[in-house]
Amino acid sequence: MNKHVQPGMSFIEIMIVLAIMGVFIAMVGPNLASWLGRGQKSATLSTLRSITNELETYNMDTGHYPDSLEDLVTQPADESNWSGPYMNRIPKDGWKQEFSYKRNDKGVQPPYELFSYGDPKKEDDKIYAEQ
Repeated sequence: MNKHVQPGMSFIEIMIVLAIMGVFIAMVGPNLASWLGRGQKSATLSTLRSITNELETYNMDTGHYPDSLEDLVTQPADESNWSGPYMNRIPKDGWKQEFSYKRNDKGVQPPYELFSYGDPKKEDDKIYAEQ
């Protein structure tokens, strides 16, 4: 009596594996989105600090803050004290969006506004540079 055993998994075994995977995904899925969001926010804050440092260097060289972030990459025509480029390119935030920058009028504090709009899926999720 030689019983022939076929390799592979039975239907019941496959269903058990799928059920275990489903439970695992249900437990990890919501946390995974949260972890990814924290990484994007952390990357954005780091990039904001880097841009802030370059804005300060530009200010030390020229005596004022740039009109736009592009002035950190390309010398403005009317700027003789420019010692850049201060950055190779203007980086994007953790969600691949452009940063918002606006130079305030002289004497107004803070001297500029620099922020990311944050997660595009969230309303009012602005992330500001610390000045």
